[in-house]
Amino acid sequence: MFVIFLTIYHGFKQDLKAFWIFLGISILLILAQVVFRILKSKKKVDSQRKDFFKTLISPKYLGWQQEIFNRLYANLEFAELYKKKYPALVLRDSKINKYPFGDLCELKSEKLPTIKLSSEQKKFLKILNPTLHYPKMKGFSLKRLHLNRLGFVDKLEANTTNYKQNLVTCHILEWELYKYYKTQKKIPDSTKEILDNLPFRSKYHGDKNAKSAVLEPSDNSFPLLSVQAIIVYRDYNEYNNSTWKVILKKRNTNVAVKPGFFQFPPAGGFEVYGSEDDDDNILLKQGFDVRSAIFREYAEEIFDIKDMQARPDSREIDFVYKEENVVELMNSINTKNSHLDFLGVIVDLSVLRHEISFLLLIDDEDFSKKTIRGNWEAQNIMPVDVRNLKSTLQNENLHSSSAALLQLASENKRLKELGITKSLEL
Repeated sequence: MFVIFLTIYHGFKQDLKAFWIFLGISILLILAQVVFRILKSKKKVDSQRKDFFKTLISPKYLGWQQEIFNRLYANLEFAELYKKKYPALVLRDSKINKYPFGDLCELKSEKLPTIKLSSEQKKFLKILNPTLHYPKMKGFSLKRLHLNRLGFVDKLEANTTNYKQNLVTCHILEWELYKYYKTQKKIPDSTKEILDNLPFRSKYHGDKNAKSAVLEPSDNSFPLLSVQAIIVYRDYNEYNNSTWKVILKKRNTNVAVKPGFFQFPPAGGFEVYGSEDDDDNILLKQGFDVRSAIFREYAEEIFDIKDMQARPDSREIDFVYKEENVVELMNSINTKNSHLDFLGVIVDLSVLRHEISFLLLIDDEDFSKKTIRGNWEAQNIMPVDVRNLKSTLQNENLHSSSAALLQLASENKRLKELGITKSLEL
């Protein structure tokens, strides 16, 4: 490059003004080419992202995906709601874990793993980039799920991870399914042949069978644990004739997971209430609190408390327990007007992530007077009479984890005794 520059310079030696004009035009042309390539690349990525999200909600793809999972996870229990099967596994609780759930989860390691990204993983992050928030936020991935001899959940063991590691080892499973669908819509009969075409899922399974892989993922996978709850509350504003309602939301189109799907909030990652650069082990240990995680999501997704998205300053992690809406809920639980029951663990098969699932039953007049405000993840949020839930959901794309959550909730003793299960018409 330097030799070319000198050659051109000597050619213009007698006319330096012409040289500098030529040089300026050349630089502008080079910059224009660079900008054009960047814009072309961005347009291609935007187009891929749009097609990816559009495909994920198409009936043909959802049917094809379900058939894939029927073959890969044939001997496990799928969620089933209103006579429709969903790509989620149901693992019920063993009834030994009661509020405040101090023994439900155990942290085995505070050390954040280091991983080297492949070109495909980097490409996937580029696809998702505009939808990502706090990719380096630390959280907790499943190490092992303990079942009792009857197959019910006793406890979970977890390791430290972050959202980015979860994306490139778990959410990428959905991306490779999408790519497989685009190139091969005919499903092979052999599960081995299917997994041969899904290298990231195969890596997640390791050398284990399907059930063992779900209970204990390979060491190279980091499925971020999630927490979710279905809120069933008595609405005292219904003209002196109190009605039981469920809170439902439609996910926004600018989220990384299941855009446009219906879902029961609150739901979110089991992450530390902190900032992306927190490295102290004591903060990880303090942040490993499943009750705090569900209360944090409750404040953020039901009342749009923005301070719950990430710790905005150096305040203590226990601020979650001091937030006004959380304090009121805890008081209601302590006085037995409300109940938080552990239901079990749901496994979203599209990304092989585990969701620690709860029922939040609220019979508190003060709650029904509050205004429900969804956060940025919700396109809309709406209370639905339990008697109308079936007609509301039957023709909509419901997040598979929410379908499984409603199925588990319907089996809850409290809802049965209140007649709510019967009203759900499952």
